[in-house]
Amino acid sequence: MFRSLVGTLFNEQSSNASSPAAWLLQALGISAKSSSGINVSINSVLGIPEVWMAVSKISGHLAQMPIECHHYEGDDRSYTEKVYNDAGARILADPSEYFTHMSIMEKWVVDALLYGNGRLYIERAANGQPIGLYPLQAENCTTVVADGERWHTVSIDSASSIASLEAKQNQESTLYKIPDRDILYLIGLSRNGWWGENPIEILKDTFGLSIAGSEASGATFRNAGKPGLLLEAPRGAFRTAKESAEFLEQFNSAHSGLDKSGKTGMIREGMKAQVLPNDTNTSGYVQQRQFQRESGAMIFLLESVFGDNTGSTYKSVTERNAAYVTNCLGRWINKIQDECGKKLLSGRQKAAGNFCYKMDTSILYKHDRVSLAQYTSNLRQQMMISGNEIRELHGLRPAEGLEADFNPFEQQQQDQVETEEYETETVVPEQDDRTEIEARLDQEFMNGKYDHIDFSPPKSVRDEAARGLELREEHGRGGTEVGVARARDLKNGKNISPSTAKRMKSYFARHEVDKQGEGFSPGEDGYPSAGKIAWLLWGGDPGKSWANKLVRQIDAADEK
Repeated sequence: MFRSLVGTLFNEQSSNASSPAAWLLQALGISAKSSSGINVSINSVLGIPEVWMAVSKISGHLAQMPIECHHYEGDDRSYTEKVYNDAGARILADPSEYFTHMSIMEKWVVDALLYGNGRLYIERAANGQPIGLYPLQAENCTTVVADGERWHTVSIDSASSIASLEAKQNQESTLYKIPDRDILYLIGLSRNGWWGENPIEILKDTFGLSIAGSEASGATFRNAGKPGLLLEAPRGAFRTAKESAEFLEQFNSAHSGLDKSGKTGMIREGMKAQVLPNDTNTSGYVQQRQFQRESGAMIFLLESVFGDNTGSTYKSVTERNAAYVTNCLGRWINKIQDECGKKLLSGRQKAAGNFCYKMDTSILYKHDRVSLAQYTSNLRQQMMISGNEIRELHGLRPAEGLEADFNPFEQQQQDQVETEEYETETVVPEQDDRTEIEARLDQEFMNGKYDHIDFSPPKSVRDEAARGLELREEHGRGGTEVGVARARDLKNGKNISPSTAKRMKSYFARHEVDKQGEGFSPGEDGYPSAGKIAWLLWGGDPGKSWANKLVRQIDAADEK
């Protein structure tokens, strides 16, 4: 029966069915009513708070992630390089004149989460190159298999026309058959691999209980918790049935509603009122509603249950985000990357076999300064990222000298050299302790090349250094011995050397990321942080501006 019904639908050029998916459900005798007697629809399911939150969270996070084409060597996909001017990446970033990357991706994922099937129509040029992406309404689509190939049928009316898919003249709607190669198809859990299962249909009893609990709670509040009453009137109290009905209507109106709660009522002489017992089923629904958020988290594979502190078992926000990506978002990320690679790569790229699409998950950290600082710090310690790459992740401009600065331990060695310089109390360190550039700068300084430059710390720099020393003394944290020595010199107004100016500029460029940490700004927990105190020891923001100015003047003098 199933095959004959699907074949009939598929072979028709057009149909007057407004929704093929709805027609198919009706033809197969599938009902939207749950075992609780509640009709379950897309709107009623989205009305469940935990469903709304889960769908919004997952689709929103996936939609934020850029999708870019990458190239890799051999079979190793661990290291890839971004491919620029890729046609597929262009339409993912700018799908069409009507949609943005965020809006179309969010719609795509929402359909996959709620219907089990999300579809985007790929508009192609004559040479097959993708030139646009358009969303298809899930309720107007169905997927069929004919002769071993997957096809998608979609009903288009005048209000849903997109690109080349338009409703034919004099037809209420037109049914199109689209080959799978022209559909970005995101499927959820599937039993056959061809199409995804509809969660609303399969889980309608679970969703129905949630909706029933909400409706039962609403009824209780609407009646202000008033139990049912049986009124017994003596013979002759009401002359007609209409009079008795009017009395009951007035009685219910006078005693129903939240504004009537706690008020006293009065009945006619000779009447008796008997309180009926509470409906245990209704109270059961209200109680059961409290546990529905656990089901919501399980359905969407979220790491925590809404409203509790399950996530506190993680050691850090970074660890919790990593678990969220692995256990919830990971399966969707892999599906999206594979589908884009299958449908959007060119024939040449597919033949080469070393091109793919990748989603950038680091976007999850960019809205949380503390998590991003932890994330980049870990990469830095593993020598996987340069100083300027860290600055880029934090939205900062690149700084000179940090392009290939992958080893933070080199800077620790340099700091140790500076400590030894101050311990020996020499203005110019020994040649063995300096780089060739620093030696040249100090030699030029001694020869008078920079006499026109004022190397004495301004008052604002002196004040910031003094404040840093006071805070370090008070809180017992922040800065190294190098920073303390630097602060003492700045506080006392001691002239610095050109090499010191360069080092100050390098310090501020490396530690700009410390501003993202908690406790750096007044009013935050942990203020002043160790990073804040260290920043002040080097002269604070005035010291950064002054060091940058000195380096510009030094470079200008060197160019003459």
